[in-house]
Amino acid sequence: MAKFLKDIISEVAQPKSEGDKNFVDKHVKQEIDLPFKDGKKIWDILNGNTMTKDHTKPASYKEGEDEEVYEQVEEITEGIIDTLRQVIESNTPLQIKFKDGNVLDIDVETASKLIAVSEELTEENLDIFIKSLEESEVSFMKMLDFAATVSQ
Repeated sequence: MAKFLKDIISEVAQPKSEGDKNFVDKHVKQEIDLPFKDGKKIWDILNGNTMTKDHTKPASYKEGEDEEVYEQVEEITEGIIDTLRQVIESNTPLQIKFKDGNVLDIDVETASKLIAVSEELTEENLDIFIKSLEESEVSFMKMLDFAATVSQ
C-alpha cells in the first residue's frame, strides 16, 4: 500500500543521535484541532458562503426598497408639473422652491405656457424639461424662454 507524505516525513524526521532523541523526548509537540480539517469549510469561509447579511444597518438593502425608491423619484419629478397645474386650476399665483433653495412666484400665464409645452414633449425630453424646471431659477427661465419660442 502507498504511504502518505506525513508517514514518510515522520520516518525520515526521527532524530538520529542520542542527544537529539533526548531533546525531542523533553519537548512536547502541541497538536491543534482545527475546525476545518476537511478543507471545505475554509473555502466556504474565504468565499463568503457562510456569511449572512446584516440588515440592521441603515445602508443595508432590504427586499422591495428599490421599488419604493423609484416611486419616490417619480413623485419628485411630477412635483413641479403638479404645482403648475395647481396654479392654473386655482387661478392664483404660487411659489416654487428650486433645488438650489431659491423661491420664485409663478403666475397663471407662465404656468399655462409651461404645461402646454410639457404636454407636447416626448417622455425623454419631458424628463429633461422637468429637471431643468426644478434645478434653479436660471434654468427655469431658460425653459420659460424655450416655452415662449415654441408656443409662438
